[in-house]
Amino acid sequence: MRIDTKRAGRVVVLHLHGKMAGPDEYALLHDRLDELALQSNLDVIVNMEDVPWIDSTGVGALVRAFFVFRRCGGRLKFTGLNPRVDEVFFTIDLRNIFEVYDSEADAIAAFSLETT
Repeated sequence: MRIDTKRAGRVVVLHLHGKMAGPDEYALLHDRLDELALQSNLDVIVNMEDVPWIDSTGVGALVRAFFVFRRCGGRLKFTGLNPRVDEVFFTIDLRNIFEVYDSEADAIAAFSLETT
């Protein structure tokens, strides 16, 4: 898996590429979010449009990242779930925990609405 990072104002967008399966992907995402939190970048979107598959390790990484980031005062939103990944989110009820948006623009707008 590869993670590209870009900024949209005060929001950081992490664009994930590749399967989320295994400890290497878990560590990569965890380390990147820790780095952002240490730099006080607390509004983050995880764009998963280029993630074709996620296994239980990947799900665990996302759940852990979500709660650790929230504990730091951060806000994490998700976007770009393909049907296969969305089915995993739906099946294990992650849509009731995570904020999932259809597009990056929608997620960015949601951050703006929360601060007004």
